[in-house]
Amino acid sequence: MTRKRFIKLYIDFLQCAIRLNQKAIKYGISSLENEIYDLDDNDLRMGLRFVIDETESSVINEIFSNKIAFEKDKYSRQLLTIKKRAVLGIRKQERFSVFYYVLNSYANLTPKESDKIDLLILFDDSDSDENNSQDEPGEKVNARYIFSSKLYWAMARETIENELGKDPAGVDFGDAENLTITSKMECPDPAKLDKIIDKCDGVSRSNYEEFDSLGLD
Repeated sequence: MTRKRFIKLYIDFLQCAIRLNQKAIKYGISSLENEIYDLDDNDLRMGLRFVIDETESSVINEIFSNKIAFEKDKYSRQLLTIKKRAVLGIRKQERFSVFYYVLNSYANLTPKESDKIDLLILFDDSDSDENNSQDEPGEKVNARYIFSSKLYWAMARETIENELGKDPAGVDFGDAENLTITSKMECPDPAKLDKIIDKCDGVSRSNYEEFDSLGLD
């Protein structure tokens, strides 16, 4: 395998693994069961089966390590090592920044390769995991949705606008830098918005506050 081929396969795998991990975080490990049948990656499919069956990490590590030991191609071994670490990370439902940067560390990326992948993933950990989880003083928020990349944020915005119209009442799209979409208390149908975003990729929810639409306590 050439380095160029390895980077392509790694990027494809990374995007898939991130999506699966985000789904596991949001909906739980059991939500990955239906994903198995759509995966072309035999190693990832095998790993997810173990994860769903709640197989111990030590066993998953042993199986992948044996496969790695018998792999003769340098880049194939490297990719298998990354897959092993990704499966173990999904099992732990690691937060995005840890998951992303640890996998990148296994790929031994050059600065140019790293920049290319960052542009594809477009993730800012300080924005999504920490800063965006805090409400502005006095802001009344029904739900704040945090996206793992600008691409997912943009796709979600387009979907919402198609369903609810441009600039829907009570929905704050912020901008692509903060990677959040906020449902404010004046949103006329927060449940519908929630259902729309539930179908989007790369999203997690924070600061969710149930409220009575009739204004009752």
